[in-house]
Amino acid sequence: MFFLSSFLYASQDARPADRTVSYQLIEDTQSLSADQISASIKAAPLMSGHHNLGYSNSVFWLKLIVPNPSDQPQLRWLDMGAPRLQSVTLYMQQNGRWQSRASAGLDTPLSLHPVKARHAVFSLQLPAQTGVAVLLRVQSKTAMSIAPAVYDPVSFRENEVTESLWAGVLLGAFGIVGLYCVLLFILMRDHSFLYHGLAVFFFVLNEACMRGYGALYFWPESTIWSVHSLSFFGQICALFFLLFVRHFLNLPVFLPWGDKVIKLMLAWNLLAIFISQCINYQRGTMMGLLLILITVPLLLAIFLQVIRKGASAMRYFAGGLFILMVGNILRALDLFGVLSSGQVLGEHFMLFVIVFSMLSFLLAIMDRVMLARQEKETAQKTLIDTLNSQQSLLEKAVESRTAELKAAVKDAQSANQLKTKLLAYIGHDLRAPLSTMIAYAKRMRRGAPFDDFSMVVERSAGQQLELIDELLKYARGEMVEHHVQLSAGCFQDFIDDIQGQAELLATQYQNRFIYLQKGEAPEWLYADWKHLRQVLQNLLSNSAKFTRYGVISLTLEWQTGSADQSKLQVAVEDTGVGMNQSDHARVFLPFERAQESESKEGHGLGLAIASQMVKSMGGELKVESAVQLGSRFYFCLRLQHAAAVYTLPVPKPLGPALPHDDIQQLQLFIASGQVTEIENWAEKIALLSAQHAQFSLQIAKALQYLDFEKLQALADDLLIQPDALHA
Repeated sequence: MFFLSSFLYASQDARPADRTVSYQLIEDTQSLSADQISASIKAAPLMSGHHNLGYSNSVFWLKLIVPNPSDQPQLRWLDMGAPRLQSVTLYMQQNGRWQSRASAGLDTPLSLHPVKARHAVFSLQLPAQTGVAVLLRVQSKTAMSIAPAVYDPVSFRENEVTESLWAGVLLGAFGIVGLYCVLLFILMRDHSFLYHGLAVFFFVLNEACMRGYGALYFWPESTIWSVHSLSFFGQICALFFLLFVRHFLNLPVFLPWGDKVIKLMLAWNLLAIFISQCINYQRGTMMGLLLILITVPLLLAIFLQVIRKGASAMRYFAGGLFILMVGNILRALDLFGVLSSGQVLGEHFMLFVIVFSMLSFLLAIMDRVMLARQEKETAQKTLIDTLNSQQSLLEKAVESRTAELKAAVKDAQSANQLKTKLLAYIGHDLRAPLSTMIAYAKRMRRGAPFDDFSMVVERSAGQQLELIDELLKYARGEMVEHHVQLSAGCFQDFIDDIQGQAELLATQYQNRFIYLQKGEAPEWLYADWKHLRQVLQNLLSNSAKFTRYGVISLTLEWQTGSADQSKLQVAVEDTGVGMNQSDHARVFLPFERAQESESKEGHGLGLAIASQMVKSMGGELKVESAVQLGSRFYFCLRLQHAAAVYTLPVPKPLGPALPHDDIQQLQLFIASGQVTEIENWAEKIALLSAQHAQFSLQIAKALQYLDFEKLQALADDLLIQPDALHA
């Protein structure tokens, strides 16, 4: 039904005119005035109906008389019959001279047209029982075709609506075909569908412009583009059609010389587009039409050679190519002015041609797809048969491999037992030197100045032994989860130790450590001190590792829940790199790390271990963080109060004692700004004791920022030390 409707629409005339007018036509090559033309046009013969002028740089004049035999004045519209005329000017006599009354065409914005229509239409007021003589000046860079006729305004609008409806239906159908091709390209990844769909889309735009709908609806005030769009969209359509032919026929494989010919055509087409849009519209457009005439026999020769090479799915392509060749030849001859396509099938001949050719090409693509699908099904069937024939061999191989795997599992279990023994030996070998270190550290505590060093060595070695015990439990498969081991302890001693380690960590990564406590802390508590220490060390180490030149803080907030219990809120904050919201839950999983930490050292176990330990103690480790805004890890514990456990007091370390000569030497270095000498001085005193080493770190930190005021203050502090006066 659609093809029948297209045929009927293509066969009808543009619109039935109320009155056919006769006119005289002459060509003006000398730029004469309207009065001069009126005198010379009298000798021109009368003609009527459609007249095709083709491409010309000349000016054409028409003279016609519109009669009114009625007793009443009438309003009539004069239609030039062609939508692509560039400049049309209406002249009428006044006081014996011809005067310009109105202009229309593509060079005139639609808002200035006497009648807003896709053709050049003029409004004429006809007196009763007489007529009106008019002169029409026509000039256009486009192919000129005229068919002047007179209409009643009402019937003109009715015919316009009918014709626009038909054109909208047909062009819309083409648009649907183009969209369907694009969807097929997305589904099947065959570029033939894409090129075919784009060619259809640009044909729709070209046909809309050729019929005047572009200048009427899309760009009514753009006079230059109204002219250039007539050629541009048609040439782009030809470009994608050539790409479609090249890809569909697989010319690079089947016919290399044909592929080179198509590439030359594409280059010619691009050159024609450039010339028509940038240099000379008429010359570039004629180059494009000449390409159409050349393309027809070349495509026919290429098509025949491809068939000889054994290409498949050519039956529908052959029909579409034949129809398109005939239509393009007639369209090109029409635009050159040799003949009018209206003399063959009417004004809408090209729509009839494109309907069948484009659908034929679409069927050709579908035919090829179906053929490829059949080949795929055949190959799948062959593959299934092959797989079935190999199934028995595969089952035997599986049985053999299963026996081998069982033997391998047995060997792996034996190896695992050996690994457990090996870890036990490693633990024993590690415990021996650490025990010796603890023994010597206890002996060193009896004398200065190694008191601080011995305490640190003893504490670190004890922690190392605890970790080795856990390693051995893990090797034996006993460490499934963390068990809470409560013991009474002094909270202040515990937190002082944590502060010292935190300051050392912060200084190691050029950071500053801050400790804050809110509320009054109980003096003695029951807690799992070992795991609590490991949690805080992991969190502080993690913050120090991802922060540079920033601040790391430990905040403790105490709330009294009852007489024998307190609630502890712990928060470790930093100003480091932070992490994305999506990484908040992932960082608590074993061997998982945030994206911002991929380049840092570590394996992603610290936070996972800390989270498990906090959970075993009755809390939950949480995080608040944003990229480049730092991180905050916090948890809450409920701790039972404990009675005081008295121990022997530990003697406080002595202050840094230095001779006056060394202090004066430091002041001299600071006053003269000798940075290297200050560094050497600090390294030398760091070897004396732990307290001297701590003082050396303060000097190094101030020297890092070239803070000579801080250096001078540190030197002044040495002068007021009592030990320094008598060293």
